[in-house]
Amino acid sequence: MINIIKKIKKKGLFDFIYHGGNYCIHTSLSTINIIILRLRGYNIDLSVHLRGRHYIFQDTRDSINIDKDCEIGLGNIIRAGLGGKIILESGVALYDYTIVDIQKKLVIGKDTLISPFCYITDYDHIFQDNTLPIQKQGYRAIPITIGRNVWVGAHCIILKGVTIGNNTVLGAGSVVTHDIPSNCLAVGVPAKVIRKI
Repeated sequence: MINIIKKIKKKGLFDFIYHGGNYCIHTSLSTINIIILRLRGYNIDLSVHLRGRHYIFQDTRDSINIDKDCEIGLGNIIRAGLGGKIILESGVALYDYTIVDIQKKLVIGKDTLISPFCYITDYDHIFQDNTLPIQKQGYRAIPITIGRNVWVGAHCIILKGVTIGNNTVLGAGSVVTHDIPSNCLAVGVPAKVIRKI
């Protein structure tokens, strides 16, 4: 009660009611949205915080699993197509306008931060026959694993078959085409380890 009185004195009654009301409405809408997704076969913990508009799609039930205390930002696209599976462990934050497009499997470890405007995909087109259009040659998919306590900088691209170790930082704008070990900073196109952390 004392904390509430302090906040009212600091911000003023109107600001306290306005911001508090917005928080309550947003939290309620997030919970309602999760309940609807759970009824449709998504495995999303009720503690997950869904911000604003987003697109979450799975081909089969229980293909998308989002554990407790995760945060899904504004404008995100999370897609598990063609039987793909997405697992976000507890405390993962997927910030605004990130695209996750999976056809095989993606696991993101506990407490990992994915900054805004990232793109993560575990497949690409096959282009071996130049007598056929590329879009008719099919896809090649290889699972991705992102470890615990990883920070993926803004505008990063993570491609198929990559494993990123625990406690690793990927610099903004990096393109990850091969495995990155634990406890390091990697940057560039393609991403390369520049130092241990």
